[in-house]
Amino acid sequence: MNRRVLQVLPVGAVLLVTAAAPSRATGPLHGSGCAPSACELEPPTPEEVHAIVAEADRLVARYAMDTTSIGRQCLALGTTMRARIDEVRMLPVMWRAPDTEGSLAAVTGDAHRVEPVPGAGRVHIARGFDSLNPERGIPAIVETARHEFAHLNGMGRREMWGLDDGARLAAACAPPEEREAGR
Repeated sequence: MNRRVLQVLPVGAVLLVTAAAPSRATGPLHGSGCAPSACELEPPTPEEVHAIVAEADRLVARYAMDTTSIGRQCLALGTTMRARIDEVRMLPVMWRAPDTEGSLAAVTGDAHRVEPVPGAGRVHIARGFDSLNPERGIPAIVETARHEFAHLNGMGRREMWGLDDGARLAAACAPPEEREAGR
């Protein structure tokens, strides 16, 4: 990262300009572009694939005979996760994006109706929080996968009580031990 002093401001403040190496991605990802580390998309590891597929299989088995509205949605979620596991790409760490109030919020994943860049996948999940905390853990990755695949199934991004529709469905379809733990 290159830094240089652009202008010395009154009261001793210094304005720094940070230049990062150009990204290897060929098009915009994550809104108005992505940080170089966020553009380094990788396929999931075998352990991550296994965990996401196991969750998809759990959803399909649990909700196969459930005719309630939530049951049908959880079944569809599991079916989509299983069918589209090859569209998952992993990011090394979370990125920041403006929330509904204009504050920067941490983003653990996103989903795109159309692949934003050829080969980039449609579901992106962060493995870590930041460079000092590079592991969120498999349970958090699976939770993010449920959330982002819910968006691929058409769940909206309208927030209510701090959660969007995809997050609410992901929580409703979570295993009982996750719901009881209040994740």
